[in-house]
Amino acid sequence: MCLPARSTALFCSTLLFASLGSLGFAPDAHAATRSVTNCNDSGAGSLRTAVVGAANNDVVDMRGLSCGTIFLNGAIPIRVANLQIVGPGYSRLTVNGRERGRVLQQEIPTPPNTLPRVDGDLILRGFSVSWGRTSGQYALGGCLFAQSRLHLQSMQVHHCTARSSGTPPEYGSGGGGAWGYNAINATNSFVHSNRAFPNGAGGGLYSNWDGMRLDGSRIAYNTVDTNGGGVIALFGFWMYRSTIDHNTATDGPAGGIATAGGAVLINKSTVSWNHAQIRGVGEFDGGYPQRVVESTLSHNSADFDEGGIALLSFGLPTEILNSTIAFNVALAESFEGACRLRGSGLSMNGIIRVNSSIISGNTCAGKPADVGRTQEIDIENRVVGADNLIGKSFIAIPSDTILTNSPRLAPLANNGGPTQTHALLSDSPAVDAGNNLPVFLYDQRGQGFPRVVNGRADIGAFER
Repeated sequence: MCLPARSTALFCSTLLFASLGSLGFAPDAHAATRSVTNCNDSGAGSLRTAVVGAANNDVVDMRGLSCGTIFLNGAIPIRVANLQIVGPGYSRLTVNGRERGRVLQQEIPTPPNTLPRVDGDLILRGFSVSWGRTSGQYALGGCLFAQSRLHLQSMQVHHCTARSSGTPPEYGSGGGGAWGYNAINATNSFVHSNRAFPNGAGGGLYSNWDGMRLDGSRIAYNTVDTNGGGVIALFGFWMYRSTIDHNTATDGPAGGIATAGGAVLINKSTVSWNHAQIRGVGEFDGGYPQRVVESTLSHNSADFDEGGIALLSFGLPTEILNSTIAFNVALAESFEGACRLRGSGLSMNGIIRVNSSIISGNTCAGKPADVGRTQEIDIENRVVGADNLIGKSFIAIPSDTILTNSPRLAPLANNGGPTQTHALLSDSPAVDAGNNLPVFLYDQRGQGFPRVVNGRADIGAFER
């Protein structure tokens, strides 16, 4: 398995050897629908009876329930690789674990000495799961434990806990809300108020293989003590029109997002108000393409040096396009002079392309510190690109950069679209000073908010 080490990195066991699986899903034309007719914990018509009795590719349907909560006396086991469980909407029905175990857990035998991954799709749609709890030497998935690809569609996962009862060094916890041995895909879902500790990683979600994809979702108010307050994704991370906010890694890196392996794309999304010991936004494993596109990274904080995001290029495509990185804070230096090296907005190594982006208003120990190098490695560090607004940089930046620590941004707010943004004030130097080289149709907010107004794009994620 793969669990957090007490460092800024993740360690993975030698069991991680399988190839990436397909994310496709093709339901069986002969699947049965099993209706849930009451909110009892067990017995005829209950959710437990329907799930335990389900065959592969069946659908468990809770949409006819008039009650609002199903209280469980223990986890409901799932013994098939492909299953859909659907409800009437996450504000209308909650499956509450009462802290007596997980809510749902797959229990599918796999060959010895392999990861317990299976090729299948577990689809949960239209209900909430809450107050699940798991413990043990390795406590994985407070509410949900999946061996198949886990699809959260219009779901809410909240107040779940993964708590390790092991002792160092062989212990750990992960996925306070949900743990997936395969990919996790969350669409129009809300994952909040979950915890993983001690030696915890991925307070909200932890995908152990095939990566993680967020679409129209929010990950918020989750907590770990080690790494990845919001999420941890192995072998790829993709977020679109989503928000990761108010997550915490109390004693380690990556308040919002941590990755190990695989490409990273943050697109039309906001990462804000997360906190960690270092790197409030998050840290991404080097050696893979990393892109931040029409997104806002704002008001994240760290105890030391790097309040914002760390991008490690290692010669692969790494870029920030038409984005805003502002008001991220490192509270103190980890050593004397650190604030004259690190970037509290963008901490990087290698050569990174930045186009038409704002990186300003970020501070380290109260002093401007917007762009700098990471702690990991000291190589040639340089920003290339054009039409940027940057405050204080400790590495080389393009000569046409507007240099100011006052980008004149309105507070982070709902300005239209699914995510919060910083509007440009009328006197912002970013107005009509950017470019639209990628030919985006819209700004971060999406349809209805053109990328170019008055003949030239503004700098940053928001078009005035």
